[in-house]
Amino acid sequence: MQRRFLEAVLAQFDPAFGATEADNPTSSVYAGRMVEAGGIYPWTWDARPYPAFPLAIDAWADGPNWETGHWLNGRLGAAPLD
Repeated sequence: MQRRFLEAVLAQFDPAFGATEADNPTSSVYAGRMVEAGGIYPWTWDARPYPAFPLAIDAWADGPNWETGHWLNGRLGAAPLD
């Protein structure tokens, strides 16, 4: 699901993935696309309902990790940051 979401976002904003001028037009204020595809950075992915998660630490013990976002790779502390 994560991969499909990222593919859909890139297809909407990045010409390298099929986005058109109509999908992501050039700004009338500055010389560039409205959304710079090279500036899209995934941070976290979690299907649990916000704000119930991360506040309900009785149900989800990793609630405090929400502030630093460690779900993207699924291995909190086991993978290098790069």
